Amino acid sequence: MAQSEPLMVDVGTPRLVGYGIAGFLATEIIMVACAFLWVFIYSALINTGGDQASYEAYAQTASPVVAVVVAGPVFFLMGRYFLRLGPRARTVAIAVVIANLAVDFPVVILMAEDLGYNVIMALLSAAGKIIGAWYGTRAAAT
Repeated sequence: MAQSEPLMVDVGTPRLVGYGIAGFLATEIIMVACAFLWVFIYSALINTGGDQASYEAYAQTASPVVAVVVAGPVFFLMGRYFLRLGPRARTVAIAVVIANLAVDFPVVILMAEDLGYNVIMALLSAAGKIIGAWYGTRAAAT
């Protein structure tokens, strides 16, 4: 009777899931903070005499642009952070991107006033997130 091979249990999986959740929360918080920071800079330094409605309208159009500009560097740094996980770093980084996109696209569709503009900006931001995470996990290997 042939002896079957023992079932290999990956003891690192719960830790990787924890890193993935922490990465997701951190990237979401950083992206939202950058959008708030840019609107604050705009209202405090650039257009100081506007009313609340003008700042809210500006935030609706500027926040997607901020997301496009900041997505690549934020996710690159997240990928670099995950490099310490070893060969599975890219898997965790891309999982964080997928979770991020799973949250971002429904929010864009449900809350957007100009759906076409916001979907285009969300797609550009998604490309920046994917490319940033990919190159962030690749950077130390080259």
